[in-house]
Amino acid sequence: MQGYKVQNVNDYVKVELTQLGADILNRHNARSNESMAAIGIDLVSKTDYKVGDWYKDQFWSILRLFGDYFILGAEAPFMYYEVKPAD
Repeated sequence: MQGYKVQNVNDYVKVELTQLGADILNRHNARSNESMAAIGIDLVSKTDYKVGDWYKDQFWSILRLFGDYFILGAEAPFMYYEVKPAD
């Protein structure tokens, strides 16, 4: 989808993870799994992302998850992205 830009925060975005992005996502999912287990919910989110893996979610969720790491001059949590417009 070359040239397509996010038009809506509900658009789905697929990103290719860097090592930093994989680490962030794995930590986040491990904490979520622990929190859910503590209240008796059997939720198992993936915790073995690695460099080059693709992660797909809505744009607002990508910003929520990786937003603190978007700092000028810092390593990026992902390199490439694709966008699928929200229905």
